[in-house]
Amino acid sequence: GAKRTMKHSGWRLLAGVALLAACGGATDSGSPPPGGPLPLFRGADISALERIEQAGGVFRDGGAPGDAIGILRAHGSNLFRLRVFVNPSGTEVEVNDLEYTVRMAQRVAASGAGLLLDLHYSDTWADPGHQLTPAAWAALSLDSLELQVESYTAEVMDRLRQVGVVPEIVQVGNEVDDGMLWPLGRISTAPDTVVGWEQFTRLLKAGIRGVRAGLLPGDSVRVMLHYSQGGSIGGTQWFFDHVEAYAVPYDLIGLSYYPWWHGTLTALQANLQATAGRYGRGI
Repeated sequence: GAKRTMKHSGWRLLAGVALLAACGGATDSGSPPPGGPLPLFRGADISALERIEQAGGVFRDGGAPGDAIGILRAHGSNLFRLRVFVNPSGTEVEVNDLEYTVRMAQRVAASGAGLLLDLHYSDTWADPGHQLTPAAWAALSLDSLELQVESYTAEVMDRLRQVGVVPEIVQVGNEVDDGMLWPLGRISTAPDTVVGWEQFTRLLKAGIRGVRAGLLPGDSVRVMLHYSQGGSIGGTQWFFDHVEAYAVPYDLIGLSYYPWWHGTLTALQANLQATAGRYGRGI
């Protein structure tokens, strides 16, 4: 989830539960998404797990200590999300650089579960109110930033492949309601929203190109775009109508849902149904 979830929850392991179902099947080309129809995924964000273990955290099932991933797998989890920051500070649970994520990804793969890779494109948590460009990229022009996003993303995917891990899903950006990589990729602070959307989607497409650059014929990696307002039909349609208008090539829709922010379960259900029907993609 977003910065607010992990940062204010101390050492809790489960940042959130991921449930993705086959709510749609066709891409904008009319063909099924990579790998065919989506199964039901059940899992959690376990990005902080290694750090929690280093701090002495112990996980139990029925009172017996055990490996957290193994416990979750035994209770039906089949997909785990891992975030990756560009150059995190290393404080508390802000530790998810590439090599940390590679180690965790190997553990996920060894468990037999799938991996959902969450690219924040920031040195810290990205969410609707925070999309800070990594410090090392801050002086880049839009053209240079576009190239950097593509090359960085391809590097992350290649590093995972080196250890035998190919993600099931790659989330290009985290809760990108107002764009990413601010200020250049921010929708609302460009000279007008047309320019904002053009700049944001250039960067988004660069990330997607990076995901797909090194894929082999047998790979079935799905690209997911992540919007935060899971209970809002209007907000979700506003965002993904623009994504469609700018011909962003993606496979899945990701929606955050926290009941204390995003409304009732009835509102969530209505949005899931409306979104699946409107875009024909898995959610």
